[in-house]
Amino acid sequence: MMYNKIVEECFFYPKHVGVIDTAKPYSVCCSGNLLNQGVQVALYLECSPDHVIESARFKATGNPYVIAALEWLCRQIEGRDFRQLPTIDYQVLVKVLEIPQPMYALSIHLIDIYQQALALMVKKFKG
Repeated sequence: MMYNKIVEECFFYPKHVGVIDTAKPYSVCCSGNLLNQGVQVALYLECSPDHVIESARFKATGNPYVIAALEWLCRQIEGRDFRQLPTIDYQVLVKVLEIPQPMYALSIHLIDIYQQALALMVKKFKG
């Protein structure tokens, strides 16, 4: 299978693999799996008190598109105010990473995890 340059860069040179201590005040983790596709994912976010995502990390198993999508996503959001992030949906992942149609479900699942992590962060700030 041929991958585009973004997939290759994000898969072979990830900078956001790891975990964050969720005991910290503004840290969250959201995870999920698609067992029938051998995919397990955990997305970690840590924010500053002024709502800036200081660290975005992930752990994942699965095909290169999963790893690349999570790495690309972390690159897009780290250093930004989580209340003012650009809209990133499964269609953005499909387009940027040129994900084949049979794998669209993975994109939808990853975006669900991302949105759940952001929702958890909103709850942390509301108290």
